[in-house]
Amino acid sequence: MTEHHKDHTPTKVSSITNIQEMLNEANQLRTKYEQHFKTKIPSRIIGWWDPVNIANNPDELSRGLRKMEQDINKAIMTNTPFKEIPEKIWNDIVF
Repeated sequence: MTEHHKDHTPTKVSSITNIQEMLNEANQLRTKYEQHFKTKIPSRIIGWWDPVNIANNPDELSRGLRKMEQDINKAIMTNTPFKEIPEKIWNDIVF
């Protein structure tokens, strides 16, 4: 059984199945954004989780997914697409 924080985010996500389910949910959110704005989510944005960390820190993915959902819903409600970071600036960012 998964315990939850006060904000109802899971405190532990132990299986790869749960990670895959969350990634599927992220894909559904991307599709929702793309259908509304008729374009893909920009690739040069600071995302909601570090893809390198999700296997070792699935809670980051869970929290990031909730934030992604909030941001996409806000973008759609205000009809304001995400701004892409200019390539020059993007190339200077150290990840």
